[in-house]
Amino acid sequence: MIDIGGWLASGDGLITVLAVSVNLGAVLRMVLRQHGRLQVERERSARIAGIVRSAGRQMPVRVDEQDEDGRRVVEVGPAPQHVGETTA
Repeated sequence: MIDIGGWLASGDGLITVLAVSVNLGAVLRMVLRQHGRLQVERERSARIAGIVRSAGRQMPVRVDEQDEDGRRVVEVGPAPQHVGETTA
């Protein structure tokens, strides 16, 4: 049988427990930071889409976004209608 009390009393277990808890804390902070960043990006995209809808634009609006991941151009709004094209 394993003597857990003796394992912790020797100090080896305490070091292991501390190392695991520090690593778990780092992983938890990373997950929470990523979740928060994604939430901010979702809110920003929803805000831009709402502004475009409320403006009643008939043409798409190009938005130049820049964040921690880089820079990108996003088109928000209705798809452009080309001559001879019909929508279903």
